[in-house]
Amino acid sequence: MGEVVATGFDTMRDGKGHSPLLPPGQVAPFERSEAPVDFDRSFFFGEGVDELPSLDEIISFDPTDLTQNATYGRYMRMHKVFVGNRGAKQLEHIYQELRDEHLPTYVSAAGWAAAESALRRDDVSVDARLHLMDEAEETWCRALRLQEYVDDVAPPDKIGYADKLRIALDLAILPLLRGIVAGHILQEDIDKAFLDCLNIAQINAVYSDLAKKEGNNEALAAHNGFGHECNALLALNRMRSPTLFVIPAMARADSGLWYRRQTHDLLVINQKHGQLRSATPVEVKAVATLRDRKRYHALIVRGKMHLSIEGKQAPRHTLDAIAAVHSGGADEEEEYIARRATDRFVNMARDYFACQTLGDMVSRHSITIFRDSKRLHTAQPAVAELVA
Repeated sequence: MGEVVATGFDTMRDGKGHSPLLPPGQVAPFERSEAPVDFDRSFFFGEGVDELPSLDEIISFDPTDLTQNATYGRYMRMHKVFVGNRGAKQLEHIYQELRDEHLPTYVSAAGWAAAESALRRDDVSVDARLHLMDEAEETWCRALRLQEYVDDVAPPDKIGYADKLRIALDLAILPLLRGIVAGHILQEDIDKAFLDCLNIAQINAVYSDLAKKEGNNEALAAHNGFGHECNALLALNRMRSPTLFVIPAMARADSGLWYRRQTHDLLVINQKHGQLRSATPVEVKAVATLRDRKRYHALIVRGKMHLSIEGKQAPRHTLDAIAAVHSGGADEEEEYIARRATDRFVNMARDYFACQTLGDMVSRHSITIFRDSKRLHTAQPAVAELVA
């Protein structure tokens, strides 16, 4: 028997994969067979970043000002859909130009440029594409460490409260992305991706609790929003399907800059043997307003309505239910909460996919397809019950 002292929000796994969280400084006993989970890499609180941004660079950075970095501006002006082969070549050039930047927003975008290029290139070998996916991983790891540094030194208005967790989530779904490129997704990779995403969601819940305790409403809003997104991802991915699963949206997709109606948080991937059949865009909101309905053409999933039950609408309630089912210790209510969230999301995605294509949104050759949701509002009346 030994001890582990958490330096960050570490997690521990028991034999069932259950992962209680350790706040900084907390000491917990562990058997020699156990170890603090680090997803096989040093995601959090890492060291060894080569170049760090200066405080002046951090303060002057404006993610809405695309003139501050021409390459990043070029990336953000691309449609928020999976590209074809020609676009994938452009993305590889963007990756090469952004990967050595030292602001985390740019480096994270570089990672997505590499990952998307690896997924969509059809004129190079599988080995070359897998190598590019490895470079995406290295880039995201560096972006995560840079983001942590920025959060440590930046003034409050420059802190991205959930940003490092978003980058960690990108890293967590890498086994699925690699499996697409390789042409087969192993069950162990599906399980690993799910468990790592679950761990990240649990870490986010701890940060949310701390933000609430400290009265930091901005941080609370950021972590609650990310929490609902994680719940949507986990609700579908707990089915452990190699052909239908959810991944985070590309960096440019989760931004209202350019092509605002294409904005989305997640993608429901339908693939078989490495052939991407479709990518259904999903925008997750705690609640949805009439303005949201008019603005977004992605499927809108409401965390408090579609992923929760009455009286238990905080993200943690659904997360705890999904975690309890996963660990095998769920009670009847937790079983119901998790099953209801999964069933609702799957049914909504199915009905959205059956809606008429909005052909004027993007190229008809893209696998990311936006649809007219009128039929969905008929099939799922709750979606249309919007609040002001």
